[in-house]
Amino acid sequence: MTKGMPTISFGIEFEFDVINDRGERVTSGLPRRYFCVEGWGYQNDPTATVELRSPVFTSVEEAVESISREFTEWCEANTYAFERFAPYSFNENGVSLGQHVHVGLPSRRLSRAEKRAIGTRVARVYPLLTGLHMQPIPSYRGLRSTYCSAMWFYDYRIPNEDHFCEISDSHNGTVEFRIFDSNIPQTTLTCVTFLREIAKVALREGAIELDDDFKRRYRNDRTNVLRRGLVGINVCEYLREVERQVGDFDLPNVNAIRELLYLASRYCLNAYNVFSLVRPPKFHYFYKMFTNPSEFLNNLMEFASGRNRNRIERWINEAHRVERLSDLVRIAEETQRALGRGVIEATQVTERALPRSIVREAIEASSYYIARIHGVRGYTIEEVAQAIENLLRSHGDGNVNVMSAEEIINSPSRFYVFVIPRENEERDQIVGVIAVRVRTGEIHSLVVDRRYRRLGIARRLLEHVHRVLSIENRERAFAHVRTNNEASRRLFES
Repeated sequence: MTKGMPTISFGIEFEFDVINDRGERVTSGLPRRYFCVEGWGYQNDPTATVELRSPVFTSVEEAVESISREFTEWCEANTYAFERFAPYSFNENGVSLGQHVHVGLPSRRLSRAEKRAIGTRVARVYPLLTGLHMQPIPSYRGLRSTYCSAMWFYDYRIPNEDHFCEISDSHNGTVEFRIFDSNIPQTTLTCVTFLREIAKVALREGAIELDDDFKRRYRNDRTNVLRRGLVGINVCEYLREVERQVGDFDLPNVNAIRELLYLASRYCLNAYNVFSLVRPPKFHYFYKMFTNPSEFLNNLMEFASGRNRNRIERWINEAHRVERLSDLVRIAEETQRALGRGVIEATQVTERALPRSIVREAIEASSYYIARIHGVRGYTIEEVAQAIENLLRSHGDGNVNVMSAEEIINSPSRFYVFVIPRENEERDQIVGVIAVRVRTGEIHSLVVDRRYRRLGIARRLLEHVHRVLSIENRERAFAHVRTNNEASRRLFES
């Protein structure tokens, strides 16, 4: 360790429910659901079926080994004749599940001034950490509950022992980081990598002032990242902020951490984005991630096939060349320059998406097209159908019926997709879809990627369907809209 740098310790609270191997949530009937190995503890939590408390760690590698041992033993202790069980920490409406990190010193309690120093410095990069953690998009917990109130409710101070703020002064002499929606240990440990480096500098150099410019940007970026994921913020600028505070440093020799940071830097992807791409069974996903926290992409390989498998293999090879923070900054800068030229590596809604500003400019200049599933540049029919399924599943907000790609291809309805061309790329980007039964005029699906909403895409899709029906000499379009879907009601009424 560099001379003068303190040893930073951390502990993690794991809040989770339980899922069985049939994919069913289990809230009772597990006599050993609180099983703990040496050093771990159980604490009661009314918002989760189980909450386990880790030992105090002084390195990420130590944490990886201990988490693997605890959850391997926990899963084995909760295996019975006809059922297996795994931790289930997937946030849904009204459910508060997550992993909270306590940062401190291994030998003594932090002073109030030390806590403030750590808290204010980490706050400068907190939207990035939020984006690494959050699931789903938009974040149910971050936007729809009071379990983790925004910092502006406390005038950007670090509240004393307030359990409901993003960053708070905990009762046990540490700073508690209640990052919103972490669902697997890999994302927590990725954030811990930055938390520990910043804490070292904070204890040596003290607090920094959070000026009005920061407060304005924080409020905007927090909202954007919770609504859109990492694509909603400038990842490159946040990595530069980390570098400005702590300088360059070696990343932990843990594959999962390097992979998640690489995916964030190159494609603005987090773990939930990749989960949505591969769609593994939830029981198997959580079982693998909790019992083998040193790996992320390799844990997914057995569930991936075809194009996804090739993509994950490429990501693994690319990520394992990343060794230092400066590597991440360089990658993010390269991606930012490519975006500026309109050159981007992206497919559908899974890899790095086009910035909202570029999509807005394309729409204002009418540089878009609306096509049926056989008319999208660079895609096969099967790939367009898969992109439509992803939109229905990940961006339908529960207001549309999700159809498989095969069902979409064989459906009697016509699907029209809203496409943004990408210069110098083999594939354009699909950002919205509408489905209509031309014979009757019924619209039964209308979905826009939430990162590009309020740009007029849905209205243009509706206008296109009206023109199609007019050409086909059909009646006007109509749709059945749920009473609680106010956005769609306003759109159709207008």
